[in-house]
Amino acid sequence: EELGTWQRGPERAQTATMLRAAIFSLLVPASAQCLGNATNPWLRKNLVNPETGESYPLGITIGDWTAGYAASYMAGILIQDMLGINVTYTVAGGGGQVE
Repeated sequence: EELGTWQRGPERAQTATMLRAAIFSLLVPASAQCLGNATNPWLRKNLVNPETGESYPLGITIGDWTAGYAASYMAGILIQDMLGINVTYTVAGGGGQVE
């Protein structure tokens, strides 16, 4: 068997997606403050549906490529730190939710 051929197609893409998600989630924990004048994590708010009163964080979908991860996490940092809104991340293409 040729070296490196043990994983092909969807399995390889899924592994790459999981690896990217793990690396970025370690670099930017949900409770971190990246900016000097950021909103404290315990003061951040969720969005509220005015009709039902349901509360939930803002969802950001991550494009399943490296620049997609970087752009999504930068947007999330700005939203959390500057606007004070909680954020969750979901990988496009069924990669699952990133914590």
